[in-house]
Amino acid sequence: MNEGLTQGDRAFDALSWESGFCDRLLDVMSDSIKIVSRDRRILFVNRSAARLLNLSKQDLVGLRCHEAFGGTPEPCEFCRVEEVFETGREKRYSLWVERGEDRDHRFLEFSLYPLRDESASVRWVAEITRDLTEIKKAADRVAFEEKVGFLGEISTRVAEAMKNPVSAILTASKVLSEPPEVLTAQEKETLAAIVREEGARLQGLLRDLLSVGSRQPPQRTFFDPADLADEVVSAIRNSQVWPKGVRCEVGSLPRGRRVFADPEQVRQALWYVLENALEAAGSRGSVTIRLELGNDAVRWIVADSGPGIPADRIPMIFEPFWSSKKEKRGLGLTLAKSIVEIHGGEVEVRSVPGKGTTVSLRLPLAR
Repeated sequence: MNEGLTQGDRAFDALSWESGFCDRLLDVMSDSIKIVSRDRRILFVNRSAARLLNLSKQDLVGLRCHEAFGGTPEPCEFCRVEEVFETGREKRYSLWVERGEDRDHRFLEFSLYPLRDESASVRWVAEITRDLTEIKKAADRVAFEEKVGFLGEISTRVAEAMKNPVSAILTASKVLSEPPEVLTAQEKETLAAIVREEGARLQGLLRDLLSVGSRQPPQRTFFDPADLADEVVSAIRNSQVWPKGVRCEVGSLPRGRRVFADPEQVRQALWYVLENALEAAGSRGSVTIRLELGNDAVRWIVADSGPGIPADRIPMIFEPFWSSKKEKRGLGLTLAKSIVEIHGGEVEVRSVPGKGTTVSLRLPLAR
């Protein structure tokens, strides 16, 4: 079935496969191999290709590849053979395809290579097709199981983080529902404060979860890192996050340099770090925020006078919902690290038990 071959194609056939050695060599390969001309006629197939296409090698030679593969008069939509002829560059891609009368779904990897004649013109294209269906299915199963496992782990951590605040709110609400004469005014105020505090804690947890789910690619613009630090300190001073009695000192904030990043996301990261430092400092502690400018980077440095973190626990503070404080578990530092790294920066933590913790956010300066 090779009446469609041109004289040049027959010359190719005679030149390349006259001895039959290459034919036999390629027949032992498990990958499907075929060589096509510019009009997509098949000049050569190995045994694996014939098996994939459910035709004999003799019947395939001379057919156009889309006739053999999909049984269609027009080229397959996913075919990139013409692109390789036009550009002279290799092409590799993989996708799910339907083939055969039963519309069998297979995940195939296509690797296309230009073959040139003596004048260096692309005369033919070699196509190697690898059936990765079972590998793809196995990989998808593993990925699905990992996602389910991760979802289960996160669900457990969220439940643990919510358990204490919900329990405290329910208990306080139950006591508050007692007859008015049972509780003193001071007791009522104490219980109401518990409800407010634990409600704010749940609100913060939901904020963090929503932040993860709604994260968008950075919308980069130029801004002064000192201005951003001022904005965060001012905003957090006027929020419920600020514990009574904590001192916050603003150190050196040199100005005049710019960062090219998403100011809203970086502001959020700095807020999380400062919020964590305020909690660690306690009601009588202190927090210092300052700025360091280098030749190519800026560092926002936040230091607290809290209890510090043992060296073996420092890597754990960026895990979702992990905290050394049982009453406070969240995503703040996890999100801060993610934001900074997306912008090509890094987060550094130094801590000495009993002497406090210093966290620095490093981002490249705009050039």
